[in-house]
Amino acid sequence: MKSLRIAVLVSPDPSDIYFANKIMEAIDVEVVFVETKFREENNLQRYLKFFKALFNPVKVITKLRDSRLRKQLDHRSGTIAAEGFGDAGKQIFPKNGTTVIYTDGPKDLNSSINVARLKAFKVDLIVCCGCSILNNSVISIPRLGVLNLHGGLSQRYRGILPILFSINNNEPEYIGLTVHYVRQGIDDGEVIYQARPVICLDDNPESIYIKIVKLGIENMLQAIADIAYGKIKSYKLIEKGKLYTAKMATAEVIAKAWEGSELVIASYLANKDEQDKEVLMMLNKHYSTDSIST
Repeated sequence: MKSLRIAVLVSPDPSDIYFANKIMEAIDVEVVFVETKFREENNLQRYLKFFKALFNPVKVITKLRDSRLRKQLDHRSGTIAAEGFGDAGKQIFPKNGTTVIYTDGPKDLNSSINVARLKAFKVDLIVCCGCSILNNSVISIPRLGVLNLHGGLSQRYRGILPILFSINNNEPEYIGLTVHYVRQGIDDGEVIYQARPVICLDDNPESIYIKIVKLGIENMLQAIADIAYGKIKSYKLIEKGKLYTAKMATAEVIAKAWEGSELVIASYLANKDEQDKEVLMMLNKHYSTDSIST
């Protein structure tokens, strides 16, 4: 592969750490930014939360219940993820002198400090997995653009947790991934590659996600190679899927997907050929010569 100066931007989730490590194993990377998920609260913020809670005890009880449920679900999925991603999902293992930078908080990749840091590496290409929405100050840095791995088919599902929402909507046939250019919208840039994992009877939301990440890394590396050799093709997103936000991903929604996944998957596999028709038609329509943008 022709040499490119590449930056990788990820969250600290095991899947995204795994993504960064596997990209570094395959190609040289100048810098990896790991975006911290939560900013530590100061004492004033804690006191304000406490006094607000005094005047809304029902909301506090609801939050505590949701928190307990979410912890149970996180433990369940975390155990599966730890096995699926192994040591490569636990920490960054820099290769060939790669610099690793940890941000101070969420959305901090867009800060003037980190924008300046990124510019200093003079990267040709940025690849992302799991980081927050990037401003134009970051998107405009690399001459060859910014690529993202989205864990859904963007024509149907954009935003957060597409696998879970696909299951809850009884649409497991729309489970897939998209490697796309990053624009100012959310998961709506030009599509480079898409793929769908093989779903098995014993799968669950987390095991499917592990398949998505590993398949997505293969597709991302192919996209990087295509760019390096000047053979890249991308396609305008003709249909924009529904955008699912963090507010929609409640503990109840996540629990429903886990509870219902076995039945949904079994029903899908029993009628796979019929259920796949619509999604295959959608993909064939999308990759027409009329939609080629680069």
